[in-house]
Parts: sequence; C-alpha cells; structure tokens
Amino acid sequence: MAIQTTALDPAIVCKLNDEIHYLRARLHQIGYDGDSAYERALQRVYEVEIESRLLKLTYLTGYAADELA
Repeated sequence: MAIQTTALDPAIVCKLNDEIHYLRARLHQIGYDGDSAYERALQRVYEVEIESRLLKLTYLTGYAADELA
C-alpha cells in the first residue's frame, strides 16, 4: 500500500502571505503603541492572527516561522 502525499498548493501559501502582509501593514498604520484601548486590543488581535498564519505556513511548507517572516 502506497502512502498518499498531497502537493503543496501555491495559492494557499500566497494567500497566507498576502494576509500576513496586510495585517502587518494595518499594525503599522495603527502604530505599535496604540492611542486607545480599542487600538491596543486590535493590535493584539492582529498579532495573534499573524502568528496563526505563520504557524499555518510552517505546517504547510516545513519552514520555521522565523524563516518565513
């Protein structure tokens, strides 16, 4: 019985990278110190979302998240 492998879909990797770039751009627009509680909360959400996407890329590509950043 052969082991079934799946090919890495470059579209998924591209989409994740695009989302990471968008979220980082939004963080830059907000500023990293946040002027209000809302902005600080949004900053934390964006950071979690970026980390989530980096972990997905790590899983899909086999590269460490710091190599993908």
